[in-house]
Amino acid sequence: MSRGEQTNVVSRDRNGTEKAMTDKLLLAYQEDLKSLKVETMLKENPVATIQFLTKMQAEAETKREEIQSSWKYSDVTSRGYYPVYPSFKNTLELLKECQVDVQSWNSLENVKEINIDTYQFNNYESTYEDKGSQYLTITDEEQIRQIMSHGAIDGYSNMNPYGSRGEERVSFSAVVESGGRRSETSCTIPLNQLPESVRNEIEKIKKDV
Repeated sequence: MSRGEQTNVVSRDRNGTEKAMTDKLLLAYQEDLKSLKVETMLKENPVATIQFLTKMQAEAETKREEIQSSWKYSDVTSRGYYPVYPSFKNTLELLKECQVDVQSWNSLENVKEINIDTYQFNNYESTYEDKGSQYLTITDEEQIRQIMSHGAIDGYSNMNPYGSRGEERVSFSAVVESGGRRSETSCTIPLNQLPESVRNEIEKIKKDV
């Protein structure tokens, strides 16, 4: 199970006590995926990915851990991730039983700020000049709500064949504060879905670079 840079291992037990839950998860995911409609994909983006390891992948993962190498066999073990949409209720309910904190995935209350790296708007032909802060920082709660309601975790939007295609996209970092901890998640959003005031700021930045 993966969400941005966060990873949860639900089970690696193919034959023991956790096999029943693994089988239930697979069946639940298959049911949710079968029920997924185009109308849903036009409104939603995946919030996480899930991987069901094949026997070969499980063996490769074990070998990689035995030799304590993070890159060995990664071309095998990194394949086969599938999207989890917010509407996948059966899958999400079972993940909650496995102690995966799915409740926080769609919660906006812990997103305290959004940082847009202005370097992404640089013209490759222009030379770098220090024009102040590298980031456009957004702390307004309503703007954060609007951005997060349309944004997607970086890389996941490409898993949605009906997502925004051919549109200019803006990368940003969503800063979350929870339990005294601060973390960031890389996200992306179509430029035309940003609040108007933010789009105006970006246009000013583009003119200056």
